[in-house]
Amino acid sequence: NTGKSAIASKQRFKPIPIHSTVMPLGAMPLENMRRVRDSAASIFFLVGFFALFSLYISNKILQQQMGEDVFLRSLLQLDRVQADDEKDDGLRVAIIVAGVLERFMFDSTMERMMKPMVKNGVDVDYYVSLTTSMGKPYRDDSYMKHVQADPIFGQRKGPITIQDYIQTAINKTKASIGALIIQDNIDIDSEPLLKHRREKALKDYPNEDPDLRFPMFDIRSDKTIQRTANANRNLLRLHRAIQILWEKAVQVEKEKGFKYDFVFFLRDDTFWLADFSLRPFMSMKGKDVFVPSCDARQPPMDENELNDHILLTRRSSADIFGNYYSNLFEIVLKKCMDRLPNAITRQGLRGCNSEMLLKWVIDQKNISLGKVGQGTMPFQRSVNVKLPDGSNTVCFHKFCQSRSNPLSLSPSDGTALQKCGNIDWAELFSNPKR
Repeated sequence: NTGKSAIASKQRFKPIPIHSTVMPLGAMPLENMRRVRDSAASIFFLVGFFALFSLYISNKILQQQMGEDVFLRSLLQLDRVQADDEKDDGLRVAIIVAGVLERFMFDSTMERMMKPMVKNGVDVDYYVSLTTSMGKPYRDDSYMKHVQADPIFGQRKGPITIQDYIQTAINKTKASIGALIIQDNIDIDSEPLLKHRREKALKDYPNEDPDLRFPMFDIRSDKTIQRTANANRNLLRLHRAIQILWEKAVQVEKEKGFKYDFVFFLRDDTFWLADFSLRPFMSMKGKDVFVPSCDARQPPMDENELNDHILLTRRSSADIFGNYYSNLFEIVLKKCMDRLPNAITRQGLRGCNSEMLLKWVIDQKNISLGKVGQGTMPFQRSVNVKLPDGSNTVCFHKFCQSRSNPLSLSPSDGTALQKCGNIDWAELFSNPKR
């Protein structure tokens, strides 16, 4: 019985040969073939219709959430990125530069910063404010008496001529001028916030320069007292000029209906040694503001300092730095000073410098900070010095370097550059034929 049951089971579940159930295609009646074809076409049509309908609905939802202008721009940017992964198409960048015409390093910014970004599809707007009068420098180094404007301006003299040259040069790069201001000086004396601050300072310290204790503070010696008062006035003029430019940039955004993606704040003496790219910063998700790490500088930076030579920020944090002049008046300077070690404050004789103030503001605003190698921001603060024979030399006026991704200190043409402090200027100018 057991044997019969096993045989019966095998017979019951015997596989049916495929050839016995599937009709060869050639043997299928023509009418049946047409029905199969029409059914398949109907199925494909329905699948495609529902896929397109789902995409339409999802895009409508996104469009309502993002706003029509932002939505269309995001589609355009996505399309361009897919077409060319090496492009930064669709990004908008504002470059804010303020300072003194005599220290203005224009050529390298145009060639090494703006042109590479424009070539990669970035829309660049340039905002610049320059004064023709020099403020008193913090240190009266011998070479500072021989600093001259960027030789690219040649024999052009006067604000109008130089302004026309800058406008024409920027247009050739296919970048745009957001604002171009060249004037004798930046008026801070009539600015209400500073006027009020000075009045209070004269009441509290009637025998002092009213600018001695704001925003920086250093009364260690008679020499540092005069230096600090001059440095404060220069710093206030710088940030007042930046704020005026930033107000113009915000107005451009409103008039044209867009927002910048990134904003650069530069000093007038920024000298680029290599081409700049936005790509490394685009990939740093979760970081809003970027500064050079400057961790290989000599002397080293204090842990309470951030390099303030250059700053790149996403638009979400840009107002803080665009309005930095006004924000300085809201800082409780004593709190910034209280976190410094006695080795710096010298028993209360010294407060926060500009780099400490920057770190204090970023910490207080809880801004996510990214420190990058000097090779990622390939610049040095530099000056053009007119030599006794009439030629020009460039040297690094303020030096910054990083341990990771350091910057090569020679431009692409192979010219060896030096720190200004390493040059024997007294010997050079006393022996013109050297």
